[in-house]
Amino acid sequence: MALKRELGVFQATMLGIGIIVGAGIYVLVGVAAQETGKALWLSFAIAGVLAALTALTYAELGSRYPRAGSSYYFAKHAFGSKPLSFMLGWILVVASIATCAAVALGFAAYLSGFVALPAWAGALALLALLFAVNAIGIRQASELNMVCTLAEVSGLLLVICLAFAFASPSVSLELPSTGWEGVLGAATLVFFAYLGFETLAAEAEEMRDAHRTLPKAILLSLAVCAVLYVLVAVAYTALVPENEAAEATEKGALAFAAGRAGGEWVVRLLGGIALFATANTALVSLLGASRTMYGMARDKALPRALAETRRAVPLNAVAVSTAAAALLALTGNIMLIAEAGVLAMFVVFIMDNAALVVLRRREPPPGTIFRAPFSVGRVPVTAVLAAFFCVLLMLHEFWRNPVLMLAVAGMIALGFVVYEAEKHVL
Repeated sequence: MALKRELGVFQATMLGIGIIVGAGIYVLVGVAAQETGKALWLSFAIAGVLAALTALTYAELGSRYPRAGSSYYFAKHAFGSKPLSFMLGWILVVASIATCAAVALGFAAYLSGFVALPAWAGALALLALLFAVNAIGIRQASELNMVCTLAEVSGLLLVICLAFAFASPSVSLELPSTGWEGVLGAATLVFFAYLGFETLAAEAEEMRDAHRTLPKAILLSLAVCAVLYVLVAVAYTALVPENEAAEATEKGALAFAAGRAGGEWVVRLLGGIALFATANTALVSLLGASRTMYGMARDKALPRALAETRRAVPLNAVAVSTAAAALLALTGNIMLIAEAGVLAMFVVFIMDNAALVVLRRREPPPGTIFRAPFSVGRVPVTAVLAAFFCVLLMLHEFWRNPVLMLAVAGMIALGFVVYEAEKHVL
């Protein structure tokens, strides 16, 4: 049974906003502010532009090939290499599972403020709940996503409103006063807060009129998040003096900022909203992993059992994704899991942007699909720039933490083992 096309532009856009606006903004804003001061908004703006470059690539590729395998199919059509397309699909699955596991641990940390539970228990409880929601169907998962998205966006809007109501003289768009190094370094950091738009491509087969719906959803969700992030950055620096930035980060940056204007009840409220944010990110990451796994299995790149559906849900793929996320969550190393997952996504982004360059030169896009703007001849300038900046960001993170290189290399090596095993079985 094929997947059901249940999602329109609004539902798909809410799905995108839901995964982009996750735990990242609630944590990263405080860390980044220590590097930039009042120019924090500029770091979010720069990171948003960099994310938009790759988002344009996903909008065109997803419009060309609206399939559940997303990056797997993009590489297959562009390079004609089964090992390469398998590896990109594999990395995307593992990165999505790693994101789900890391965010589940983040959920457990927030939950401990309300209920005395060990981190592993809170993470596993969330994953069990999300498995049940995914098993019911995409419509129910989408409805839960919309509830969580409204809650987490409301939390950001609350911080923005408090800043304009109680600290309006301090609200301003300031340029860096001590050079651009801190702003650019923070832009690299907060780029992570924009990740998630790529997951929408894996949901293409569950969208109505995916050729048009998917590009609109990717670009709309990223645009909404970029505006929200810049406003939150302005609000945060208005509420929190630079000499209190370190303390704010330790106590929960946005909750600390809101508490300065609204009191203890606001701190508790934002702690509750963070539960919705982390749960939502884990939900959509699980959706993306299982749908990519389903698409690869249908193409015989993974065991065929993962392509089986029940009530139009790839239940086996959902179960395997959930189990893998649970095993990672049991390690308890949230930072290594999250950073390795993000760096793996940079590899996928680089290859997807390269795929668009190859496809444009070989096959001009039909007039009925979305086309990324700004080309020189048949070369999409946005894709070239996106690949270049992704390489720089990846090298920067490897230099900062060489252990991550080993983690990503191990992820790729495991993928080759799985590929060789499947090649002999299939």
